[in-house]
Amino acid sequence: MDVLKKNRRENVIPKMFFSAAAAMIFTLFVGMAAQFVDGIITSRFLGNDAYSGIVLFGPMNLIFLMFASFLATGNQIIFSGFLGQGKRDEANHVFSFCLVAGLLVSGLIILVCILIPDPLLAFCGVTKAGKPELKTLED
Repeated sequence: MDVLKKNRRENVIPKMFFSAAAAMIFTLFVGMAAQFVDGIITSRFLGNDAYSGIVLFGPMNLIFLMFASFLATGNQIIFSGFLGQGKRDEANHVFSFCLVAGLLVSGLIILVCILIPDPLLAFCGVTKAGKPELKTLED
């Protein structure tokens, strides 16, 4: 009887991976296609200046994605360990923590972008002196 329980536990991760593999591949494809379509729509309908603004903000966007990747990767490792050990409640706690932490970090980033956009743009190399053609919302 113990052998059956052990075999079921050992097969949990491969079953979950293969059942989610198509969704993960689809999500990656849609993410890349969305960036491509955003660029086309922005440059076509809003103009080259709007597209240039999006491209100039690219480095800061990558920094935000890097923080999200760190959080997600660490939580995936802990979650998989608990799941592999059959500790479902602990795995659910880790998932809930990741969700709440992601929402809090996203909210913080939104606040920073709204409250202090000029230092963020300067960090990306965009200053009023260096790019006088860019207009702020106050202009």
